[in-house]
Amino acid sequence: MNKRDEIQKELREQAPLLARLKEQLPGPEEPPQDYFTMLPDQVWEQIKWQPAPPVHAAKPKQWWQLLLPNVVRPWPAIGVAMVAVLIAIGIYWLQPIGTPAAQAALAELSVDEMTAYMLSHIHEFEEDLLVQIVDFQAEKPLLPFDLNEAETEELLREIIKDLDTETLEQLL
Repeated sequence: MNKRDEIQKELREQAPLLARLKEQLPGPEEPPQDYFTMLPDQVWEQIKWQPAPPVHAAKPKQWWQLLLPNVVRPWPAIGVAMVAVLIAIGIYWLQPIGTPAAQAALAELSVDEMTAYMLSHIHEFEEDLLVQIVDFQAEKPLLPFDLNEAETEELLREIIKDLDTETLEQLL
């Protein structure tokens, strides 16, 4: 038995369905006579019938076209743009807050008017800012009025009543 017959026998034993499918397939077709001798001539004929690509004369580059790739490169241009943006942000950030007219209007306010505004809008201020103000005005009383012990206890009860349980737990 030759090797081909052995392989066919093993295929029938291991995969009978595959062996039957292989037997049902038609064999390879024979190419027409002189196919391979005529093929190069046919290919050359088809190439001759295709139009030749147009030949353009290369235009000489202008002086700026020669200079541009050497001067403007992407990474340095991005770096320069970033520096310009940072300078613009710095200038905007370092400008004084408010206009001179607004600063003049604030200077005209009395301490009593500022205190009244702060007491009516106390919930809008940050705690750190209020602590700084208290430290700055340590010699002045914190409240613009005096409370006796009963009024102080009443005020504390109202404040505690308004607090929720989570805030009370955090304070204690």
